[in-house]
Amino acid sequence: MESFIYKNKEVSFSSVTGIVLGGQEKRSETHVSSSGGGGYVGKHGGHVSAPTIHSSVTTKHEFWIKLEDGTEKPIQLSGCDIPLKEGHKITLVSVNKSKRNYEFYTFLVNHNSKETYDIKTGDVINATFRFANVYPFTSVFLGVLTGIGASVVDQSWGPVGFFSFLMVVVFLITYSVNKQKEVIALINEHLAGLSKAVL
Repeated sequence: MESFIYKNKEVSFSSVTGIVLGGQEKRSETHVSSSGGGGYVGKHGGHVSAPTIHSSVTTKHEFWIKLEDGTEKPIQLSGCDIPLKEGHKITLVSVNKSKRNYEFYTFLVNHNSKETYDIKTGDVINATFRFANVYPFTSVFLGVLTGIGASVVDQSWGPVGFFSFLMVVVFLITYSVNKQKEVIALINEHLAGLSKAVL
């Protein structure tokens, strides 16, 4: 399958095609966490606040497919609920990261229904391979350097230095965010092309 290339980085893709077997299993897993809370109590009273509880539900979908050579392969999907029937022919396309021997499915094509289902899209691939990311700490650091430079010229950390610092930070963060959106759009466009080729 055609790789996605951006500057000096390349993402390769592979696919597996098979027939869905019976015995699919779908379940939901709930993850609960808490944050905040605490306080103090002294001889003159105090304040205690309750922690905030966060919960999220993740769908797990497990099934088997029979490959063209007759072997059977287990499939495990997380965070998606894709409607499949026994006997459907499907193709799963995965992202490969050979250096870490790491891969994940990015979309599934159902050849019977002619539908494509997203599993992991451009934002996840971009974050995994770090094609374009937002660097707020770098922006602040460069902004401080610019502000100091402007202050040396202005002889003090006055309005000129502060304004220079602010402008650099805003510019760099805005540039990073826009670049990230651009790369994610390119990845999603590439995935759409792969999906059409599979269908």
